[in-house]
Amino acid sequence: MTDLPSGTWNLDPAHSAATLDVRYLTGHFRRGFNSISAQLVDGTLSGSADADSLDLRVDMFREHVLNGAAFFDVGNHPTLTFSSTSLTVNGNDAALEGELTIKGITKPISATGTFAGPIQDQQGNTRIGLSFTTTIDRTDFDVGTEFPVQAMAHEVELDIDLYLVGA
Repeated sequence: MTDLPSGTWNLDPAHSAATLDVRYLTGHFRRGFNSISAQLVDGTLSGSADADSLDLRVDMFREHVLNGAAFFDVGNHPTLTFSSTSLTVNGNDAALEGELTIKGITKPISATGTFAGPIQDQQGNTRIGLSFTTTIDRTDFDVGTEFPVQAMAHEVELDIDLYLVGA
């Protein structure tokens, strides 16, 4: 078992990403959130994504996907949030347990991934990296429930890549 570095680690948003991937009709719908935040404080990871920052690429989808009650309903639920209950690192492997909240609904999740660092960057800052993947059921969070599984899979893969800088 490897110990996570103690202290406070803040997100480097230029190098971090939060994306989702869901099978839709004959392919995959893969998109990222343009506004995310995260912080690791003494082994506890918390983070959020602004729901309306989901990069839809086509403006006509904004009203239905972001503002519509069937999907993210950003007027009532502007933020997706996460807070860890457990974060363990063993070498380069990482495991995460916590609570994810979407549309005001909180569910426990588990994720696996990798840990890298700590390393010094060119400016003398100390950095670590955490990457996680998990799969959730969108209907557990009341997202897109009017779509049958034949049109849109219930399973949504979430990929999180965090570059964190020591404070």
